[in-house]
Amino acid sequence: TFSPTSGGNKTASLRIASDSQSGAVTLGLTGTAVAAPRIAVSLTALDFGSQAVALASEGKTIAVKNDGNAPLAISGLTFAAAAQFGQTNDCPAALAIGATCTVTVRFTPADPGAKAATLAIASNAANGVANVSLAGEGASVPVAVLGATTVGFDRVAVGSTGAVRAVLLRNAGGAALTLAAAAFRLVGADAASFSQTNDCPEALAPNAGCTITLRFAPATFGAKSATLSVASNAPSGAVSASLAGTGTQAVLSVSTESLDFSDQVIAITSSVRAVTLTNSGNVAATLSPVVLAGEDAAAYALTSTCGATLVEGQSCAVNLTFTPATLGGKSAVLKITGDGISKDVFIS
Repeated sequence: TFSPTSGGNKTASLRIASDSQSGAVTLGLTGTAVAAPRIAVSLTALDFGSQAVALASEGKTIAVKNDGNAPLAISGLTFAAAAQFGQTNDCPAALAIGATCTVTVRFTPADPGAKAATLAIASNAANGVANVSLAGEGASVPVAVLGATTVGFDRVAVGSTGAVRAVLLRNAGGAALTLAAAAFRLVGADAASFSQTNDCPEALAPNAGCTITLRFAPATFGAKSATLSVASNAPSGAVSASLAGTGTQAVLSVSTESLDFSDQVIAITSSVRAVTLTNSGNVAATLSPVVLAGEDAAAYALTSTCGATLVEGQSCAVNLTFTPATLGGKSAVLKITGDGISKDVFIS
């Protein structure tokens, strides 16, 4: 046989000794060694053991080495009968002589039972395809799945009964999903703005579902967020959904609680004094007409830029003048009413 360890032309001689009269026979041997890559793998079998259905296993690695004397071109990594196995690798287009790359294999069983496959690593190696046997078993376990991972409530008025959304919890696994009463939690800085009820049993059968009813009823205005977390005996751990909504409210305030016009000459109109009304909330406010009340209300006059509504972030003004008809102190009350406000501004 001819098994060269390096490239190039090789020669040798074979001498065959005998007791014949012609003596020993010598044969000349020649051959040409061609440089070629050879593939070697660190493992020829991987066993993943028992793995929960629909959950990916931890990765198991195989080192692939070029043991030849020419670059190794890996042309494909394919599985035979292995839809439930997958691989990633860092192997280059050409693996240098003596170099190594890594193939990582994971097992994700789709259903219970024993699974087997073969990973074939094809290349230009002189020693052909490298095969790695794969084995694992799908285990029946519960798998919790929420019908939504984000739930939006849009804009909801502060003080209202709130808005409701329903989310389905489903057991996509092959064993009962155990749920305790404490399994359903609302967490986060604004968790108090949300609440939940559900019709879920303590044990949810495979392929069964139940409904979680979520309510958003904010106590203050502004953006609110929280997280619904559902714990169970599923190996994958708790499932969760992000909750978000905005509480809306008109927040009205006045610039002063009293106005003093000081002394004013009879029958002469004072300079204008203003009371500013501001909506610092996040929704338009409804306003009632501003009015003057009190025994001396006739001594005062008003004009107003305030309409039936005041847009969020905006202000309007009530302008007042004082024209006394008789001597003596005069007083009145400016009454301002609207969404969430009933304010008396005292005028003298």
